[in-house]
Amino acid sequence: MEEDLELLQSMFIEGKEFSVAEFGNVTRLRFVLSEIIPDFVDEISLVVSIIRDHQTISSVKLVSKTDQTILVLSEDLLGTEYCNTLPSKILEFVAENTSFLKSKYDNKLDTQPCYSSHEINDTAESPQLHRIIYTLDHIRNLKKYQKCLTKFAKECGCYCVLFFGRSIVMVVEGSNAREFVRLHKTVPVDIDSNGKPCKERLIKMISEDIIANRMLSEEFTLLQAGSDIHSEELKDLLHPYI
Repeated sequence: MEEDLELLQSMFIEGKEFSVAEFGNVTRLRFVLSEIIPDFVDEISLVVSIIRDHQTISSVKLVSKTDQTILVLSEDLLGTEYCNTLPSKILEFVAENTSFLKSKYDNKLDTQPCYSSHEINDTAESPQLHRIIYTLDHIRNLKKYQKCLTKFAKECGCYCVLFFGRSIVMVVEGSNAREFVRLHKTVPVDIDSNGKPCKERLIKMISEDIIANRMLSEEFTLLQAGSDIHSEELKDLLHPYI
């Protein structure tokens, strides 16, 4: 479990986004959603309690700053067995269910099982297509980065291009484009100088527009200066960065 805690400490800012507390045989992991996710205005936390001897999760809930329970979440969210997969499952859960958790908190509904990101996307009313363009500072592990972006695109039903030119540019299209960007910010997609997983903290937003039709046709496309870009619209859009 110590190795997993070290991994979480490398993914989150300890004392601000993430903390650990011991209560007898129970380890309590607290993730401050208002620090991790900009959409949470109040200090709301996701608290995961783990029984160390059995390495099982005893509870998952949303709590207020004063530790009052707002919402008890079903135990199958992260799985009852702890094993060595909790860090990645927590990251996936927080990133994929942000909108759902916020709506539950905002409406102060009673306890409900949480749904998968696919169910959330299917029921969300987001008819407008968005195109978001932003730049990145650098990428250390392109293979890991590409795998993460492809996964985000599938989950959000979006289409994206990662372009390497004078700048590293992301173009994302879809009704859930904002969710794609949120995942990009909150889930570790690269490694730091020590080889540890890290989140993308150097995203610079360029533009966000509502569009009538998509110009992208693939969930993920990797391009670089000199690539054969078939779409004239995409070529014009990327021209300032070539």
